[in-house]
Amino acid sequence: MSGRRHRPSDQRGGALIAVVAGLALFAALALGATALMRGGAAAARADLDVAAARHAADSGISLAIALLVDGDARSRPPTDGSEIRLDVHGARLAISVSDEAGRIDLNTGAVDLMAGAFEAAGLTQDAARRLALAVGNRRRAERFIHPAELRLLADLSGPVMRQVLEAVTVHGAGSGIDPRVAPRAALLGVPGLDVQTVDTYLATRQRVGASAPQVGRAHFTESPASAFRITVTAELPGGVRHRVTALVRLTQELKRSYVVVDWR
Repeated sequence: MSGRRHRPSDQRGGALIAVVAGLALFAALALGATALMRGGAAAARADLDVAAARHAADSGISLAIALLVDGDARSRPPTDGSEIRLDVHGARLAISVSDEAGRIDLNTGAVDLMAGAFEAAGLTQDAARRLALAVGNRRRAERFIHPAELRLLADLSGPVMRQVLEAVTVHGAGSGIDPRVAPRAALLGVPGLDVQTVDTYLATRQRVGASAPQVGRAHFTESPASAFRITVTAELPGGVRHRVTALVRLTQELKRSYVVVDWR
């Protein structure tokens, strides 16, 4: 992983201040919901619960960004997609951060990697190869802006598309993937790696000194730690849930340390 970026002191606390303000607003929403509960305004209470859950999830995204930007080695969240859980003002947050360098970049990734990932997602070997070649042809003329553009090249079912979207990105790090942060769907695309080897590696990856598989090293790269996919699910005590996913790119700019590329 790349080292932590140092920024001016007046920039370091900005993201954390935004998180504190966001959590305060969430607390106010939660208190408002409680007051309405006592008054018996069920419909309005439900609306406030939904708003509170949504704001709690948004605050979780802000917290993860703040830790990526300003956190030290001990406070930064894991970036391999591992889930961490927090309780914030009664809301339960499940937060996962994954480094996009662990996924196969549609604009620069090796065709063999893409074909392997498409096949692992459920396509036949021939269909996977055809789609990978179609990606190669398309990107020579026009860059992919979003992985969902794959639907323009092939009729992918819902389950296959979900698996493919877990394996690919448009914010990667060259022709390969960083195995230390790669999701299972991307590792299964590496030529020569079988399911058992991948699962064994994933089970030991977080251990100190665990090494990547020898097979497939030609497709392994080191992450620049510049783009991250953050997913937060917030759940209120009453069971109301809200899920948010954001794509964040860190920058070298002094006036803004990150850019939100996607939010859904």
